[in-house]
Amino acid sequence: MKKSFFNSLGKNIMAVLMTGFCILGLASCKVKISKISKLNGMWQIKDFSGFNIDEMPEVVLEVSAKDKNEFLVTGFSGVNHFFAVVNANDKFPLGERLASTKMMGAPEDMRFEDSLLTLLASSDSWVIKRNLLTVSKGDMKAHFIRK
Repeated sequence: MKKSFFNSLGKNIMAVLMTGFCILGLASCKVKISKISKLNGMWQIKDFSGFNIDEMPEVVLEVSAKDKNEFLVTGFSGVNHFFAVVNANDKFPLGERLASTKMMGAPEDMRFEDSLLTLLASSDSWVIKRNLLTVSKGDMKAHFIRK
């Protein structure tokens, strides 16, 4: 009984220490997003599969608490603004909760935006590693840096 208690205690202490190191950026940690609150803040796009991000530097994703149970996911995707209201217990992808304004832009900007919004709506995973958020579906990946 004692050995089991101390083994469990040791694992819990290590988990707390590693979480602290991850938050401080002192360790490399992958976190599969299960709670949207972990995404709180502003994220700027760093790269996106098949696109030149230098032409779209203002693309951002922001998650903010509306209240303790709801979060707003908002952002700018190059031409239009997008938004979703997400319950704290919701899982990703955003699916039909994701909506956007409907302005037209240059064809290459619209192709980028359509691809990004499709990824955000249908992604397989949202993973945070240090201050890098990776949103992916198959081979398509977008990386965002926490601002």
